[in-house]
Amino acid sequence: MTRFAPPAVYKCPSCGSLFTWARFASFRPMGAGTTWSDGGEAESGLVDMCSVIGCPECSIILWTDDYDPVGILPRKPPEVGPLARVIAKWNGDKHGHLNAEQTWRDVPAEWKVVEPGRPLRELSVDSKIELAHMLSHSRGLFLRRHLWWLSNDHERVLDDGTRCRREPAMSNTAREENMMALLELLEANDQAPILRVELLRMLGRFDEAIALLKHTANPIGRLVGKNLEIQSWILDSDRNLKVTRSNS
Repeated sequence: MTRFAPPAVYKCPSCGSLFTWARFASFRPMGAGTTWSDGGEAESGLVDMCSVIGCPECSIILWTDDYDPVGILPRKPPEVGPLARVIAKWNGDKHGHLNAEQTWRDVPAEWKVVEPGRPLRELSVDSKIELAHMLSHSRGLFLRRHLWWLSNDHERVLDDGTRCRREPAMSNTAREENMMALLELLEANDQAPILRVELLRMLGRFDEAIALLKHTANPIGRLVGKNLEIQSWILDSDRNLKVTRSNS
């Protein structure tokens, strides 16, 4: 089961504003949601939210590994009623209600009104593209993949039949430039051949996609399962996002 811990409070290194950052108490992928051919899935946003965030004031993009929190914001406890208060004082605070109340009182007043950090998805596309040029390989890969998923969201259909976005998040030129940059990052370490096939397919580089897909064949040289379906999309010159697993 996925559960969130009380959020951490951070101070922005750029503007000095305080904000909260979500933390997992436990994370267990459900494994039953819709997934798409670009590798995107509903739970990826939860993971991103706990790794990368934007300051709610200046929108600078921050990575949790780079900073230490100034503290933890406990959850505000429910109000203790008069009778429960008397019982707790008489018999001892066995259920910790009075202790939780005092812990909340001790929290700095400014922490209680801070805004949460801005999810990566809500930050400016231009700022993310600019930052992607300056990141290490692993972080560049993370951000470029996020941008790829974002650029496909106008084709991504949710469970209620609506699309993730009504309009494309990026121009076709910016989208293709990001896809080519992501492809180069994956090729550098010979990573994720199926995602590379998918990038080549969406870029319309069908001959290259087929050639790479052949390297995923089984020992007797045959494509099976999902890879056989991918081959059919390529042979049809289909560049559209596809559902690979549905909730239904």
